[in-house]
Amino acid sequence: MAAPVINKMFGGVVPGGVLTVTSGTPVQVTANLVLSTGNSSAGNTKTAPYAVTCRQIGISVDAAAGGSVYVNYGNFAGKGNQTALIIQPGTTQALPVNSRCTEGEIDASKWYIDVATGSASVAINFVDASN
Repeated sequence: MAAPVINKMFGGVVPGGVLTVTSGTPVQVTANLVLSTGNSSAGNTKTAPYAVTCRQIGISVDAAAGGSVYVNYGNFAGKGNQTALIIQPGTTQALPVNSRCTEGEIDASKWYIDVATGSASVAINFVDASN
């Protein structure tokens, strides 16, 4: 028996996968999330990026990262007025800052990751996510 197709995220912690980020090339935190729509048995399956809202975005930076990782609101490279969070290699942080879940929602599609120098592997998780 085939597993059911899940095309909506709901509750709990939803893994966003690992992003490989190169300095000066921001990557959307939702880049790895793809949703299938349509009936795959009829051959008309389409894919589209998730539209994700969540209460928290967890971000873990690999210790071998080339530098600090910037969490930016919008598709902007580097550190600037749009930078909400700076994460050092080998550490984990969350939006909102201080790892507090709130009743508000974050539009995860608005957030991007960039690295100061070189490249970095960054693991993403979404808490209480929906789309």
